[in-house]
Amino acid sequence: SADDREPAFSPDGGKVAFRSERDGGGIYVVSAIGGQERLIAREGRTPQFSPDGQWIAYWTGGSKSLDSFSPGIGKMYVVPSTGASPRQLRPDFYGCRYPIWAPDGQHLLFLGAPGRSETGGDWWVTQLEGGQAVQTGAYAAFVPLGFVTGSLRTGNVTTVDPSTWLGRHVVFSARQGDAMN
Repeated sequence: SADDREPAFSPDGGKVAFRSERDGGGIYVVSAIGGQERLIAREGRTPQFSPDGQWIAYWTGGSKSLDSFSPGIGKMYVVPSTGASPRQLRPDFYGCRYPIWAPDGQHLLFLGAPGRSETGGDWWVTQLEGGQAVQTGAYAAFVPLGFVTGSLRTGNVTTVDPSTWLGRHVVFSARQGDAMN
């Protein structure tokens, strides 16, 4: 009865977290075999369970910016998968989106911009418990391949959003010409 999308299974396969537009939008969790869903985080997008299933990472931001990277759009959070108060990660960044868990469960990769400049948008890695964020340089590698185009200053950027971190590899989709792969 609601617009539900962006499903993510818990590592044990027992729960599904998803984005729903019901009641203003947010992240909900439900048993994989059905039952009553529970709101975990208002306004959340693209939920990701931690490898141990204890946390859900997500971001908040306006839907009008989903197809382009507007650095000021997006805040990144983690919340216990059982529900409780969320904790913002990297509030020092101008924008954070699409967090995904490292296999160690102690780091997250995200699309972010530390300031309002055109040069800061990239994939970054941050520790769950503080510390400095590390810029990966992925966007510099993507530009010659045609995966990243446009200007961060205007927000009209074809982005490369990370979706899964498996071992030493990151799965993502990117647009080249008229195709998304």
